[in-house]
Formats: sequence, structure tokens, C-alpha cells
Amino acid sequence: MWLRMIATVSVWIITAFPTVAAIEQASFNFSAFNIDTNGSSFYNAPSCLLPNNNLGWNMLKNQDGSFYTHSKRPIILLYDGWDSSMLNAFLTQYILEAMGYRVEVVTRINYVLGIEFYNNAVDLELEIWPQDFGTSFAQVTQIDKAAINLGAIGYNGNIGLYVPSYLFDQYPDWSFDFWRFLLNPEYRSIFPASGTGPRILVNGEPECDGTPGLCMNGTYIPAQCSSANSKCIEMWHYDPGYSSNIYQRLIDGLNLPVTINFLSFGEAQNTIQDAIDRKKAILFYNWTPTSFVANNNFTKVLFPSNNPTQYAAFAKDNSKLLTTDPQSSILQKLASNKFVADFPELQSFATKYQMPDDQINLMLKNMAHNGWSAAEASCDWFKKNQAVWGDWVPDVPKSVVSCPVGTGRYLTGATYSCIACPAGSYNWIGNNTQQCTPCPNEFECPGGATVNVLKVFGCRYLPQRLLFPIFALCMKPAAQIIVVQL
Repeated sequence: MWLRMIATVSVWIITAFPTVAAIEQASFNFSAFNIDTNGSSFYNAPSCLLPNNNLGWNMLKNQDGSFYTHSKRPIILLYDGWDSSMLNAFLTQYILEAMGYRVEVVTRINYVLGIEFYNNAVDLELEIWPQDFGTSFAQVTQIDKAAINLGAIGYNGNIGLYVPSYLFDQYPDWSFDFWRFLLNPEYRSIFPASGTGPRILVNGEPECDGTPGLCMNGTYIPAQCSSANSKCIEMWHYDPGYSSNIYQRLIDGLNLPVTINFLSFGEAQNTIQDAIDRKKAILFYNWTPTSFVANNNFTKVLFPSNNPTQYAAFAKDNSKLLTTDPQSSILQKLASNKFVADFPELQSFATKYQMPDDQINLMLKNMAHNGWSAAEASCDWFKKNQAVWGDWVPDVPKSVVSCPVGTGRYLTGATYSCIACPAGSYNWIGNNTQQCTPCPNEFECPGGATVNVLKVFGCRYLPQRLLFPIFALCMKPAAQIIVVQL
């Protein structure tokens, strides 16, 4: 969505917040790291159980009999306040809970990226729009490496200006799907004139104010619309932080006779839907994927093809003019370093998590058509599509029964594995069921199956070839000692 691309996002004063060493601290202050936990209740979706849980992970036990996955600390999932982000968070919650893990779901307070990763306050964020955060995304993931990029989520995000598709039926000869219709006074005449649209106040105040070039008194009015007889129309937007400055600079760059009316996140969708229900001609901002767009018949207004160089300059200076469409955003998944360290068995799951475009849209349509919440839609998909998400879940690790020469049988997590004998131990047994044997006195064991003699003792025997180690072995002084593994 290119949401809230605020100029100060890339500046992090980490010392202004307390440092956290462990996420499981009882007194952990999530709000200090821009995280809302719903008090102490979190935002977890209601339980969604598989009819037949055959994953196996939930039954994996530690040596003491406790369940391996359930005994680990809770996994913290963060979502943002739109449908597709919630769907992925709740789906991930359901899969992890089916594997036996404990999960806590949180949301972001302000739409900025980084503070939660610099302090290891979350584990996974499953739908990140990189362009929303300007240079901060690269700073967090590539330069400071505070977060690990687990790759694309599987579908792209797109922002745009839309008109209701029924306008094409009402005016079949007018090309509302191409931006140049905005330059035609006759075409513009059916849309709300600038300043005549709904006036939305938030707590008695305009949605935004006091930021020239972005928003003044809840609106953006370009120079070409400042005169009383400008015949400009207004487009409806959510919040100036959503796709910040993009459409202001696009209006400026193409000299469009359009102003922006910011309706607020809480009111914009209802206001737009009401106008659509009454078959009004409106021009408005939105993005995909959302249940709102999936449930309505909208047409996106096309602008000249995206110019990456132009948008690269804009990312550094949002006063730069734009004349082309925003690029499609490849949505990413991010993990904290602490997640990778504490849950190495889940990194492949998070990397393989790939939601197909048609499937995210299916869930969004189910939300709209059935009146379902994001939790209900994700639960329904979870139960019906194990053939899809089951491939993301790694195989349950299995314990080895015995180990070859040079290795020992060690407990790693909840399973036994063959591990090369470390320095100070050895193993010469071909089907070893134990850990490696400690190195005896007077011998050196650099690891594996190698055993070297440190001392020899004078005896009257002739040189012999012997199987080592043999304790208190007497050899002729200066005898040649050959260590042989049989």
C-alpha cells in the first residue's frame, strides 16, 4: 500500500528506549517498541483445530517427557491493520499451534519499521510493503541486519486510483480507465467538485493539517486548483500517511485538476461504499489485496507506465514530481534474529510460506461475501487447504538408533543425532548407541576416531603392533608406536 512513508522513518534513536535481552521477560514493555498487545490479552484469533492433526510436531517430546514445541517460549507474530496482513498472521498462528507451539499475536502502533527488530521484540511479520518505509527497509534488513528477509510472500501489492465500473455502463463512450479523462471538463463534470465532498473530522479535528505540500485542513489543493473557477474535482483518500505524497506529486507532475479529500482510515471505506451503493460517480484511492476491492467491481485508472528512476529520486526526496504509475510492490516476510536463533527448525517453514494470489483473494472474498472476520476466513482456508500449507511444514525430525565410527549419539532438542566426537573423546564402535568415550589418561584424542599416545613406558618386550588404547602398556624405550584402528 505504500502506507505511511514518513520522512522520519529512517531515523532510529534506539537509545531512547530500554534495551531488552530476553523477549520472555515477565515485565516486557511491548509498547516501548511500537507494539500493541491488547493489554495482556494479545490479538490471537480463536482456536481453529485440524479435524485430524497428523503433523507429528505436537507429539514430539523432550528427554524429560515434556512436549518439545510447547515447552519453547511463545512465538510473537505481528500484523498491520488491513485484511490481508491479518489473514496471514492468523493462518500462521493456526499452523504453528497445530505444530504445538505457543503463539502471541500483536499489532503495530505507528506505521514505522525497525524498532521492534532492533530489540528482538517480535519474531515474524508476514506482509511487509518495502516501499512504504523508504530507505528504512534496506537499513533494517541489509545494512544493520536487524531483521532477516525471508523472501516474498507470494502475491504483490498494488495501489491506485479507482472508479466504480458501473460508470462504463452509464457513459460507454467515456474512457474512465485512462488518466487523460481527468483533463476533459465534460468527463469531470459528473464527479464531486472540489470542496463539495464529505467533510470528516476526527475528534473534532481534520484528519490532517499544517503540512504544506501534503495536507492542509484535511485536503490537498494544488496550485492549479487554488482559484475559485478552477473546475477541479476531488478524489477521496484515507490518510496522508497512506502512499504518502505519491498522489500529491502525481497531481502536480501531470497538472491534474484534482484535489484530495482525506476521509480518515476509520471513515473512508464506509463513505466510499455508501456512494457506490447510491451509484455515484467518485474517484478514490485504494489498494489490493483487500476484501473491499475484492467484493466490489472497480476499475483502476491507468497512468503512464512506472519509471523506476523517477520513483528512486522520489524515495530520497518526496517533493520530486511524479508522472508515472507507482510500481507493483513485491511483499516480503521478515524475521528477527532471535526467532532464527530460538527456532532454527522453523526457518524453512517461514521461508517456504507462499500464499498464491488466487488464494489470498479467495479468503478476502469469503470475508466480504460471508460476512466473516479475518480469523474465520483464515480458519476456513486452513482446514480446507492442508495440501497447500502442509508442504511448508518441515518433516518431524527422527532419532537415530546407532552411530558409525568416529561419532556419538547425542540428544539435540527432542531427537538423537550422530555427532562427530569432539576433541577429548573418541569412538571406535561401528554401531555406537552411546555418546563418545572420554579420552584416557596419557593419550590425546583430537576428535573423531583418532587416538594418539602421549607417553611410552620402558619394558623388555619387542616392538609389537597393538590395538590402542591399552592402559598401562609397556613398550621398549624409543620403540616405534603405531596406532591402528581395526
